[in-house]
Amino acid sequence: MANGCFSSINRGCCGSLPEISTRSSWEKAISAHGISNGVFVAATNRVGQEKDMNFYGGSFISDTFGNILASLDEEEGIIVQEIDLKEIEETRKILQFFRDRRVDTYGPILQKEILPTPSPSKKGTNKVLFS
Repeated sequence: MANGCFSSINRGCCGSLPEISTRSSWEKAISAHGISNGVFVAATNRVGQEKDMNFYGGSFISDTFGNILASLDEEEGIIVQEIDLKEIEETRKILQFFRDRRVDTYGPILQKEILPTPSPSKKGTNKVLFS
């Protein structure tokens, strides 16, 4: 079984502060998810402008150590990258974040209220819970 991660996230400079870019932070954050899970990441991001929002693109593929293997700048396109799925197992032997997870402690976290939503039939809110 191949483990992988695909993330489709739309972020960019927008509004009245066009000089502020979150691109570098976005790349690091998404790559870090790959590192902590020991997987390759294919991250997609919009490019162009919609109303007052500018999307910087920057879609990329990173390896299990978070290194960017292939990327696009501010253009539309397709990235094709050959990867070796054996690197997942090898990385997980070296970086043992995945091994050291305590999934037995996840139960209480999954029961936490995540988002109040309006109730269509009653006044007030319904609480959305993971089960």
